[in-house]
Amino acid sequence: MVIYLNCNHFEDQSFWTNVLWASIVLNTITVIACISAFVSYGLCWASFGRGDYLFFTWELETMCFWRVLVWLMLIYTACAWGGVFLLPFWEYLQDNGTPLKHLAQIVEVLGFALVTQLMCLKKLLKPPAKVHHWARSRRAEEFASITFTRTWKNLFIQNNDVFSSLLIDALWCATKTHEDALQQLLPRNVSMEQFDDLIDSLQRDEGKFDGDSSSLNNSE
Repeated sequence: MVIYLNCNHFEDQSFWTNVLWASIVLNTITVIACISAFVSYGLCWASFGRGDYLFFTWELETMCFWRVLVWLMLIYTACAWGGVFLLPFWEYLQDNGTPLKHLAQIVEVLGFALVTQLMCLKKLLKPPAKVHHWARSRRAEEFASITFTRTWKNLFIQNNDVFSSLLIDALWCATKTHEDALQQLLPRNVSMEQFDDLIDSLQRDEGKFDGDSSSLNNSE
């Protein structure tokens, strides 16, 4: 079923062509930048269950290029949608149209797409799971070498933000003597005691880095 928006300016093909090309260029740059970062981390042949793959996700979400590109996508979305919603008013000023009627049509047809796109961009800009900067710890390589238990099904339905939430929850449960959830995630060659000691070291180093950063900011 084709839904027709009764607004003459929607027939301006040059506007939609520019919007489309801007979207294609921005998305292409984002994909190439992410792939380049992935390759630079040496993860092309690494298992998606490894700790360094988790590191990459945490670090990617805080990298400068990632935040700049997400902000550009957010600004582009605001400009594109702003133009869409201004079209009825342009029609009213030029052709004495009925902007309220056309604006209501736009919201009805495109409102859900706008809300969905903004929610996705918000998650890209502000990760739903806490980002840990364990990659800078002195024992980072030890954590990176661990291959957690993740099925091939998880490769398609479970992103790293979800897995990190499960891992942190399992760690919290383990402190309350409920170790089953964490044991299911760990490989057989890593004991609970070894992993607990490793996480303690990583967390201490992260706290030290955060403290140094806060002191530097205060001195400035």
